[in-house]
This record gives sequence, structure tokens and C-alpha cells, in this order.
Amino acid sequence: MNILLTVIVFIVIFSLIVLIHEFGHFFVAKREGVKVEEFGFGLPPRAYGIKRGDTIYSLNWLPFGGFIRMFGEDSKDAKMITHPDSFMSKSIGARSRIIVAGVLMNFLLSIVLLSVGFSIGIKPLMVSEEDILANISNGTIETANGVLIKEVASKSHAEDLGLKAGDAVIQIDGKDITDFDALKKSVAVISDKWPVLKVRRGDSVMNIELRGKTGVESGITFYDAFFLPRVIVKDVKKDSEISRAGLRDKDIILSMNSEQIYDMGRAQSVINENSLIKFVVSRDYKSFEFTANLPLQKTVIASDVLADGSAFKAGFLKNDYILQVNKQNVFTPKQVIEEVTKYKNVQTSFVVDREGKRLTLYAVPNAEGQIGLMLSSVFSPDSIQFGSYLTSVPTSLIKINDVSYPVHEAVWKSITESKRLAVFTVGMFGRLVEDIFGTLEVPQGVSGPVGIAHMTYVFVKEGFSSVLRFTALLSLSLAVINILPFPGLDGGRLLFVLIEGVTGKRVNQKVESWIHLIGFFALLFLIVMVTYKDILSLI
Repeated sequence: MNILLTVIVFIVIFSLIVLIHEFGHFFVAKREGVKVEEFGFGLPPRAYGIKRGDTIYSLNWLPFGGFIRMFGEDSKDAKMITHPDSFMSKSIGARSRIIVAGVLMNFLLSIVLLSVGFSIGIKPLMVSEEDILANISNGTIETANGVLIKEVASKSHAEDLGLKAGDAVIQIDGKDITDFDALKKSVAVISDKWPVLKVRRGDSVMNIELRGKTGVESGITFYDAFFLPRVIVKDVKKDSEISRAGLRDKDIILSMNSEQIYDMGRAQSVINENSLIKFVVSRDYKSFEFTANLPLQKTVIASDVLADGSAFKAGFLKNDYILQVNKQNVFTPKQVIEEVTKYKNVQTSFVVDREGKRLTLYAVPNAEGQIGLMLSSVFSPDSIQFGSYLTSVPTSLIKINDVSYPVHEAVWKSITESKRLAVFTVGMFGRLVEDIFGTLEVPQGVSGPVGIAHMTYVFVKEGFSSVLRFTALLSLSLAVINILPFPGLDGGRLLFVLIEGVTGKRVNQKVESWIHLIGFFALLFLIVMVTYKDILSLI
């Protein structure tokens, strides 16, 4: 039943997107006075047709998409240039509007569908690692540390061995997990070599050997998992504040002061900017929380004090460390300058460290925002309480929540997201062409008709909002790719019209036809390569 429903939904989605596109051409062609000979639903051969005015409205036997035939659209007959009903006889502006109309209709369809989706609630649109990390940070994507078992089949071999849903697999055969697909394959069916899983369950860690009869399915289902960039702790300084608070070597820093941490630079910034830090770390895939009261970092020093400045009068001395300006922590000379210039001709407080003693001094910046200090950056190994490095950590995807907005915000969100995704699609198409014609390899994330059909099956199972979102993205992708100046696409046809506008001469019709034909076969080659990759992926 699901497969039949998927086929129907796939045909409906594909037909809707193509018919909306062709309707754009049809509507504007009629307005510009071009004779439309046929508007067809599906692809020939024709099953039924009825003529209204100059146009045949047809139903065709192949129920995929649709088409229009405009009078004189691709004709090489010179008479078509002067025939009043011909596409070729129309002005450059009129022909450009007709060509672009289909693309605009697909853009409009995408915006309408996304507006509806964002109003009722749909999954967020994610095309980059930054999107994923942002949605994890704001809670839209729910994750868990490690590779979690989602389900253990009743009366299965895994159940007999004691595995349970919610168990986190830490290692396999004494090695960290670096390939999620390989892990799934190695435990799906019992083989001659029984793998040993190191598993965490609550506070307990155990080793379970998948010992059993060869060829028996284990009955283990995992949550989908991926690898997140995380900061790993190393070389924690003994007797330091951070050590006494609870940080240990090999801890994985998950968050600091409720902010998810994905790179070392941001971790250091949080340390620099705060004296009190709440850490959440993962230790053997168990979460620990603790708070560390760290001293303010001494990173800016007064390398010289000018005798005619207000800093000299306030009591600044050479080699004073500057910690705060008007209660704002500062960590670079640039930050000090930016803060000071905010308070021109206003008394400003400075917290300084002088030989280990904390002092508060007051100076008045002049009209240029200067107090007469020369500043330098300081790197002090004594202030570094632990080392760190960046690695990828297995993380389970528990759930992706829907996002929704009020109607007016949903419309604006759909417009901004469409613009962002359009730019991404252009880049993806460029990489597709470059990789296929350069290396004969299809980039990851690119799908053809077979892949789209498979995705339709997945989204049908997820429900209406997922199908709505999927349709919107397909329509947007069609619009963006179709307007690119590639022979055989609407953008390629528009390019020749614009060349005519610039040069004042029509491009030879035979030459243009040959170029479009070459472009068509190039596109066909792209589709074949992508489809081949889709079939291999399914197998």
C-alpha cells in the first residue's frame, strides 16, 4: 500500500511542478499574443484532446508533467519572424518574459508551499553543517552522545544477550566507532567472528560478545548517527582551578555556559569572557556537569604610559595588566580601544592587575577617545589550565522537531530561505557539472529521478508536512537550475535572446538549435550518471 501511495504521490508532485512551470509559459505567451498550439497534461502519445480557440488541451498516456507547444517556437522558417502569432516575431522583452515565466511560477509555488509549511510546522531547511549545528544548539534537533540502540527486537539474539533499547555502544572490538555504517553491518547478522561491544547503560559499562549461531539476525536497530566536531580535553594542569572543579583528560566538552561548543576558538573565547563557567562534558558517553570559577585572563598589558595622558594622572604604571573597562572584560588591545572610545570625556573605570593585586583606576578619555596608554597582547602559559584538540564524535539523532511561525513571519521566512537555498543549488549544480565531466563521479547529496522517487517514499511515511516541504524544495531546485545559462534549459534560451538584444542581430537558428541539442545530450548524460549512482545506492 505504501509503495502504491508513493507512486501516486510521486506522479502528483512531479506533474504539479512541471504543469505550474508550463502554465507560466502558457499564461504569459497568451498575454503577449503568441499562438499556443497545445497545452498537454502528461507526455504523448495523446489519449484525448479538446480544442478551445487556437489551443488544444490534451490528456496524454504518460502521466508525467506536461508541456506546451507555441507557434513558431523553434522554427527555422524565416517567415516565422514576421508572422504576428509566432513566438519568433515578438520583441526581445516579450520573449524574455515568456521564457522566464515558467521559472517564476516555480519560485512562487515554492514560496507558497513553504509559507504554508512554516505556518503549520515543518522540519527546518538544512543544507550545511552550520545549519545542523545551529538547530542542535537551539534544541530543534535532539541528539544523544554516542551510538544509541533504538530498539531490540523481541525474542531476538540481542535480547537474549541482554542488550536493551537506550544502550550506548562506546566501542566495538576495543576500537572507537569511526564508521556508523560499518558498525551497523558488523552487528546486523552474526558472523564467524563474534564482535565485542563495549556498552554504557546508565552508570554501568559492560562488554557484550555477540556470540551465537552464524547467519542469525541480531535484532539490533540503531538511531541514525553522525559525527559532530567536538573539543577533547588533554593535559589538565594539576592543582589548577579547572582540575579541582572536575575537568579530566579525555573529557568531551559539550557545552560551556549553556552554549554548545564545536571548536577550540569558541571554547577559549568563553573562558576569556567569563570567570564563572558551567561545563557539561561527556566522559565515556556519560554526561557530567560542574562549575569552575576561573581567574580573569591577563592578556592585555600597558607597555608604556604617556606622561601627558589621563592614564598617567589616574595612576597607571607600565606593565599593569588591564582586565576590565567599565566592568566589561577585555582580552585584546582592540577591545580595550573599542571600549574606551565609547566614553569620550566621561570618567571610565579600569580594573588592572599589578603584581597580583587587583586595583580599580579611573581615567577620562579625551575627545579622540584616548587616555595615553600603549597596549600589547600577552601570551602567558601560566593562564592555560588545560590543553585541547578538535575531533569528530559519534552522536545519535533522536528527533528533528518541526518549526513554525505566525503567518506573516512564515511568508518572510519562506522568501529568505528560498533565496538562501537558491544560492546553494547554483553551487551544487556547478559542482555536479565539474565533478561528472571532470572526474566522472557524482557528488554526495545529488539525486536523480530514482533517488527522488526513493525520497518520496520516505517523506510519504513521515506525513503531509514532509511531502509539502519536499515538493517546495523540488520546485525551487527546478526553478534555479532551469534559469541557469546552460544550453537546453530556459536560461540557455534566454541567453540567446539577450545576445540578440546586445548585438542587435538574431543568432543563426541552425547554430542555436545545434547548441541546444548538445546541451540536451549533456543534461541527459548528467541524468544517466546521477540515476546510475542512485541505483547503486539503493542496491
